[in-house]
Amino acid sequence: MAYATNAGVLDVSKKIQKAIDDDATVVADTSGLFADPIIDARLAGRGAPFTTAPSVVVAIACYITASVIWQNRLSQDNDESGLAKTWYERGMDLLEKVATGEMPLDGVTNNDSIQFGDINPTQPYDAMFVGDELDYQERDETRATS
Repeated sequence: MAYATNAGVLDVSKKIQKAIDDDATVVADTSGLFADPIIDARLAGRGAPFTTAPSVVVAIACYITASVIWQNRLSQDNDESGLAKTWYERGMDLLEKVATGEMPLDGVTNNDSIQFGDINPTQPYDAMFVGDELDYQERDETRATS
């Protein structure tokens, strides 16, 4: 299963629609031959190869696949605008961030960092949070009273 999808590659550039119209399997073939092996090699030990690819992996595959399709089928003699190179670099930058752990592979990793609920009854209703949830200060009144 290729990580990149037609819709994902078209999100990178609508101009790739012509290549998809000419060959319906171009995205899956290109992703399978170029993007997926690069991703699997770089993320070995972090779940690759994926049976269900995380969304960041799909995005990486779409950038690399769009780059290869643009370079091979649509750029004629050369890529003067640098689109293919830019897309490839974006994909590789994302891949490196995932591989080094700078970007989580599967989205938010700690949902407990934001909690909603009632105010702690031991804190004043006008408490101003500074630091963690147990550290608070009362607001200072700054208006003059007469």
